[in-house]
Amino acid sequence: MTPDPKIANEALHLAMEWGEQFMKPTQPRLKKKHPRLTKKQLDAYDALAREAMSLGHRYCEDHVDDCDPEQLATAVHNKYPWVNGDNLSRIYSQGMYYAHK
Repeated sequence: MTPDPKIANEALHLAMEWGEQFMKPTQPRLKKKHPRLTKKQLDAYDALAREAMSLGHRYCEDHVDDCDPEQLATAVHNKYPWVNGDNLSRIYSQGMYYAHK
């Protein structure tokens, strides 16, 4: 599947939610926004979002003492070029939060 960048970013945003939706599947929420997506597509977007999020969080953990947001963006964009600036910022802040726990 070639991901639609808009939908992929929405899935990533949903995957990184805090509070009541923390760590819950994105598929039901994404289905409400995009009712034409199939279960297979929803699952693929969820997996893709979680892969991008995990890569960014691992980068922060691996570079906890010198994690630069620009270098993180480059690392994420090397594999997931569709990730937008808002999601990169969230990946960075969450990744650094987890890295310092």
